[in-house]
Amino acid sequence: MGAEVGDSIAFIGQGYHGVSAVGLYEIKGIIKFPNPQLNSGFAFMELKEAQELFNLDNRLTSLVIRLNNNKIFAETTNELSSNLPEEYEILTWEQDHPEVAQLIESKANSGYIIMMILYIVVGFGIFGTALMMIAERTKEFAIMIAVGMRKTKILIIVAIEMIYITLLGIAASIVVSFPIMLALHLNPPTLSGEMAEQYANLGMDPIMPIAWDISYYLPQPIMIIVITFFAIAYPLYTIRKLNLMKAMKK
Repeated sequence: MGAEVGDSIAFIGQGYHGVSAVGLYEIKGIIKFPNPQLNSGFAFMELKEAQELFNLDNRLTSLVIRLNNNKIFAETTNELSSNLPEEYEILTWEQDHPEVAQLIESKANSGYIIMMILYIVVGFGIFGTALMMIAERTKEFAIMIAVGMRKTKILIIVAIEMIYITLLGIAASIVVSFPIMLALHLNPPTLSGEMAEQYANLGMDPIMPIAWDISYYLPQPIMIIVITFFAIAYPLYTIRKLNLMKAMKK
């Protein structure tokens, strides 16, 4: 419209019960959205002024409730639906913006697939390390068992070694990744190309913010430890079934 801060814009429309809604308002600021359609179709004003413009008195056409905990959307929706009259329509953000919910779901599903692939790679890495470590020390284990050491103690020692190596790897990854994740959280990467256009069409900034929530990161080390127990099960089984005569000849 070519308007700038300090100019005035006349609003002409229809108010409550069909009354005319006419007002002249000074522009206090200009907001730029990624989506051009949002730039040309939205105006923000104080609630009292909007109620006066549309002759609403103290009425509201809609009310947005923002929750600090994203996990209680369904619970809050059900509670509001049960306590408010039937003429009120209660919608979650997924119901109000299904295209955004679908985009987030598709991104989450692709993320889960990538995470499973990484878990498999990590599991085979741990499995290969444990198997190689035991294969290189087979004769050593056989000698220890021959002089009277129980296989159970060897199993415990090897398991502790693998868990210790895993914990060292987790600690090193935390030390390396912590400053990187913090930097990406404070300075989110900017998207470009088709992905940026897709975000802009949904009215979202073309950026990829990094979550800074311990609940997203804590399960990963726990999962790696669980994978470690499964990965070392077979190598430990080989020690359990170790043939002393064959092992001593290697």
